[in-house]
Amino acid sequence: MESGQITDLFIERRESEKIVGNIYKGQVKNILPGLSSAFVEVGLERNAYLYVDDVLTETGETKIEKMISKGSEILVQVDKEPISTKGARVTMDISLPGRLLVYMPFSPHIGISKNIESREERSRLKGIAMGARPEKGGFIVRTEAEDATEKEIKREMRYLSRLWDSISQRATQAKAPALLHRDLGSFFRQ
Repeated sequence: MESGQITDLFIERRESEKIVGNIYKGQVKNILPGLSSAFVEVGLERNAYLYVDDVLTETGETKIEKMISKGSEILVQVDKEPISTKGARVTMDISLPGRLLVYMPFSPHIGISKNIESREERSRLKGIAMGARPEKGGFIVRTEAEDATEKEIKREMRYLSRLWDSISQRATQAKAPALLHRDLGSFFRQ
């Protein structure tokens, strides 16, 4: 609301518990080289599906059986809800969305929403993001950050970085399968 008037209305339907965005510590149960995929136990009814393009590796390897191994524990984020007889689709490329930013702990990239058209505003936002980002990770500056103050952006950067540190700490202590972070949904990010 602004000046007593509704300016934005967000509706989030929750017929059942949504799991997209949740972060789990899972255990690789099966690797299927012919399908370039793996199945990961994360504590849901069915094992989650992990495709080779969603596996993070620093080796440049392209064969899933050489990237991860059966029995290994990995961090994954739900990318797609389970459908019918299929389990959830997961990725190792984790991201934490906020109202103004999206934090990507495994990517050094700084990006600006294409919906921010002003060259000056894009440059200002990129400067803030580059100057304040943590040692690890990168950010995408969302459209909502247009005209946000430097203080607001830096505050959210600190919050998302601390959130990731907390998730990482829980991951070191938890035994797979374990839910490490439950996504709040778009309503609570406003």
